[in-house]
Amino acid sequence: MRKIFLIIEISLAAVMILSWRISHSRIDKKPVLLLNSYNREMTWTANIVAGVRSILDSNTCDLYIEDMDSKRVSDREYFQLLKNIFVYKYSRHRFDVILVSNNDALNFLHLYGNELFPGVPVVFCGINDFRGGMTSGYPNYTGVTEVVEIKETMGFALANQQGVKRVAVINDRTTTGIALRNLFEMEIPAFKGITFEVYDSLRMSEYEKIVSGFGKDTIIFMLLLNRDAAGEFYTYEESMRRIYESSSVPIYTLWDFYIGHGAVGGKVVSGFFQGKTAAYMALRILHGEKPSGITRS
Repeated sequence: MRKIFLIIEISLAAVMILSWRISHSRIDKKPVLLLNSYNREMTWTANIVAGVRSILDSNTCDLYIEDMDSKRVSDREYFQLLKNIFVYKYSRHRFDVILVSNNDALNFLHLYGNELFPGVPVVFCGINDFRGGMTSGYPNYTGVTEVVEIKETMGFALANQQGVKRVAVINDRTTTGIALRNLFEMEIPAFKGITFEVYDSLRMSEYEKIVSGFGKDTIIFMLLLNRDAAGEFYTYEESMRRIYESSSVPIYTLWDFYIGHGAVGGKVVSGFFQGKTAAYMALRILHGEKPSGITRS
């Protein structure tokens, strides 16, 4: 009987120690907000979230995730409504760090961050067409820019496809689409003797009709097509499928989520590693480093 009681006492002690550890770990968890420009149904955003979670796991942080869904709606009135929702949800809540993915979320914090989350460090990722003004006056901001290899991918495409005289660029007029067009147009002068045509303000049916008429002297460079001129929303995979099925010429791209859905290839960017790198930065802040001391990558 003494052995039985001893075992029971040891077991109870183990449970008490385990309970203390669990309770203690909960106390030590850091509240972190991840604000996504888009939504987690989109492969890019889902990959960013997976990258963040690979570093900031449930034992480290209480991770709150908000999706702005700005591929569907992104006007100033909508941002104001989102701000009011966040005031209602988080007015009594203090985050230790905020991660933001893509330009719309960063723009949102530029507008309302000081009011919603005063003094909270911000780590961004997936930022297109980064400019110094995006962090000027924001000493608590650091992060990861989305460096797309337009020139390298275009060089590969033209070397791989002999006889190309025209590059048809498929894009949209979302925040990211506009930023990408700016970047793309900076690289065009490097390619002599090639005609570049940008299509970014059409209905989906019009995109399909145009690409169906391309001949062997043309290749398609797929930037982004998430919202057409009629305001209709398309996932990355759906828009690529529509373009691929309507065309008979090679399609090149800058993102890994298009590979396997019709794109021939390109030097692509990974959402997972964008999220993972930003999460590493956030972890350093949680361990006491100042954002200003963490070099933007």
